[in-house]
Amino acid sequence: RAPRPQGTKHRQAIAASYTSAKEDASAEAGFARVLSSALFALPVTAVVGLILLLIVTAVAYADPDPDRLTAPLSLAALGLTALLGGLVAARRGQGRSLLCGLTLGLLLTLLLLGSSLFFGEEQRNQLTLGFPAPAIWLLRGGVILLSALGGKLGGRRNSQNKHRHRR
Repeated sequence: RAPRPQGTKHRQAIAASYTSAKEDASAEAGFARVLSSALFALPVTAVVGLILLLIVTAVAYADPDPDRLTAPLSLAALGLTALLGGLVAARRGQGRSLLCGLTLGLLLTLLLLGSSLFFGEEQRNQLTLGFPAPAIWLLRGGVILLSALGGKLGGRRNSQNKHRHRR
């Protein structure tokens, strides 16, 4: 057997590889936490969205002309749903709140995009409220940004505010 090198460079290389492996494992655990918080928040967000749509429907049908309120109330419900979903994801995520909200926004957008594939062209036009394709893509980007904003707003406050109230 060859003798083990005992030099400082060898010890530094071992320490660097150990630190790198620890950081990789930590990054994987962090991504798993972000993804699990977003996956937990997805059904919660869907239920919140359904409740908001029921409220929006009741408000629209209380108006003599519900068609004029369909687009603005639906968009408001979508935006509020994305924002609240980002809050839920961030609270569940225990740190990395912006990333949790962003991940949820991407999942929501994929869910909306995927569900639209099950409809024909005429139903898809009704679901998109008659907006042109570029506007729909901007709305999808807005869902992602609003979820990220909800994540940022739902994140933990800085440590100074936490310790200020303890006595």
